[in-house]
Amino acid sequence: MNNLIYFIIKKLEAILMDANMRSCVICATKLSKNEILCPSCGFYQQERTLVDWEIKKLLENDIIIVDPILNLKEQLGSASLDLRLDGFFREFRFMEKAVIDLSTEIPENEYYNFRDLEIDKGECYFLQPGNLVLAQSFEYIQLPEFIAADLGGRSTLAKSGVEVHATSTQVTPGFSGHLTFELKNPGNMAVKLQPLGRIATLKFNLVQRVETPYKGKFQYQVKIKPPKPDEDLRRLDDFLQKKKI
Repeated sequence: MNNLIYFIIKKLEAILMDANMRSCVICATKLSKNEILCPSCGFYQQERTLVDWEIKKLLENDIIIVDPILNLKEQLGSASLDLRLDGFFREFRFMEKAVIDLSTEIPENEYYNFRDLEIDKGECYFLQPGNLVLAQSFEYIQLPEFIAADLGGRSTLAKSGVEVHATSTQVTPGFSGHLTFELKNPGNMAVKLQPLGRIATLKFNLVQRVETPYKGKFQYQVKIKPPKPDEDLRRLDDFLQKKKI
């Protein structure tokens, strides 16, 4: 009986110890919940924006995947990573419909004009004044369940009058795919955009491991996807139609 009690106590102690332990996100060294600095690799575990050497380590260990990186020295900033422009663009069509109805699905060919530039021939895209065009990152991005990212425009483009995104700035933990840019030119002159040029920045944030990684409609996006109908608006529209009846 004494041996059984001893075994149960030791088992409970092991369970409690495991509950109070965690692993370093870079080197997997076991840490107590109160340890914020990994003694093996020097990586701080508290939530924050990651800096250059931390981003580099996460990339080297394939914890964050950004592929391909053509020139890490050129693209890696003190607390961000530059992304390059792909050669694929989608321009909005002039549709016969008076408005875009977010509660209904519009066929892709009715929504966009497509332009796929031959990057190796050095072709450029001219973003005209007042126009909005969708583009995407040259790199494929994959984030783990404990890293979120913020997408921003490079100041060089901002000073030339180019906005890189309209509203979608957050990249959710668990996301995999090419990032979409909503490029807008609010200025008075056309702006020349060069595929493979650095166009945006990605800032990485260490967060608590999420329970539900990203599994949305843009997961594993290789080419820009059209917006899907907003289910809340669709249900509201159905409700209003029934009210009229």
